[in-house]
Amino acid sequence: MLLANVTALLQQAGTIQHYPSQTLIYMEQDLGEELFILLEGEVRCYRYDAKGNMITLPFHAAYDLLGELPLEGESVAYQESCESETACTMLRLDSLRLCQLASQDLEIANFLIGRLSLRSRMLSQFSCITTASSLSEKVALFIYEHEAHFCSMPIARTASMLNIPPESLSRVLKKFRQQGILSNEKGTYRVLEKEALREYFDFAYYGG
Repeated sequence: MLLANVTALLQQAGTIQHYPSQTLIYMEQDLGEELFILLEGEVRCYRYDAKGNMITLPFHAAYDLLGELPLEGESVAYQESCESETACTMLRLDSLRLCQLASQDLEIANFLIGRLSLRSRMLSQFSCITTASSLSEKVALFIYEHEAHFCSMPIARTASMLNIPPESLSRVLKKFRQQGILSNEKGTYRVLEKEALREYFDFAYYGG
């Protein structure tokens, strides 16, 4: 079944809502009573580390699932804040009603399991990136996992996502260029030797 058809079924558990650009959708540590599916537009999810630094979480595409799924009889807090970067459309889902639908419809259950698994994997990968022991390891992991985004984003935004100074990122990227891993033509980066990035981190440890 197409994702669009699954989304049509899921509307039984919630409502479609439109958000203007730069609108807070939910906040870290608020009780997570709803799940969200991104239908159109772009959102930014972020959390704060122990030192109070903002860390931007992985990228999101259409039909990605956001928010938390409470355990039966228990509440769970959102693990990050989410705001719209552009005008966007979200399907807001009541968690309890969603679980009821999933128990009755295999397509919805499979969709929910798949999207929750993808979300868990993304958060785990990004946790590895942000807690990497060295700058080179952190940058190599980020480029390896998010090559397309890295090549299309300004360096300042990449540095912000990784919570490192832009000049520190530039030094690592210069090293990667000198090693033939990256090229930079007119300010646009291209990955030449992706597998060479694996020399900077334990690929097996990070789930590869």
